[in-house]
Amino acid sequence: MDTAQPRKLGFESDIKPLFSEKDRGSTQRFFDLWSYGDVVANGQAIAERLADGSMPCDGAWPSERVDLFLRWLEEGGLSRRSIDEIPAQEHTSPQGRAS
Repeated sequence: MDTAQPRKLGFESDIKPLFSEKDRGSTQRFFDLWSYGDVVANGQAIAERLADGSMPCDGAWPSERVDLFLRWLEEGGLSRRSIDEIPAQEHTSPQGRAS
């Protein structure tokens, strides 16, 4: 039986690359999507926008990408309660397009 734990996600290696330059530019006046501190500080709001498909600016992420971001937030210290408050729904765009 394999009891190996999945590797812990990292901001630089796993999360930052999810956000394009265009995404970063569209949020720059509020926070920097390429800044660990900004993303942690605004993680709940970012997660909610990712989950409802209103972010990123060029189309909703597929559920796998949203789930990856949520997993990283959870590993990084957001409480279970905060994660549970994020709406559970499909994380694809209305056209069903994956990015």
